[in-house]
Amino acid sequence: LFDFSIRTEDVGQSKPSQAPFRVALQCCHKVLRDAGIENESGNLSELIEASHVVHVGDSLKSDVVGANNAGFFSVWLNRNDGLKSYEESKGTVTKSAPKFSQESTPDLTISELSDMSSKL
Repeated sequence: LFDFSIRTEDVGQSKPSQAPFRVALQCCHKVLRDAGIENESGNLSELIEASHVVHVGDSLKSDVVGANNAGFFSVWLNRNDGLKSYEESKGTVTKSAPKFSQESTPDLTISELSDMSSKL
């Protein structure tokens, strides 16, 4: 399990751009390299591919779309039970189910981070 965060300021582009996700994959490779873990070819991308990386986020647009486009396993942290905004959660906007496109369909949806261990 790798635990790190990547800031937009460090990458120069924000999600859903693939740049932060590429940097995340490079961070995974660096963790392995620093731990002395390598394969025979020395190519760490063979040990951890994008599809092996789980990205958890609360935004369909930036987190799920970005992770899906980068080839990551996307987990949508949906604490509002399908509500898309703070205004909707306060009842000032009519609640509607989120509209998923193929690009914005998460691989997994959870309502609490504690749900991760039982779902993966």
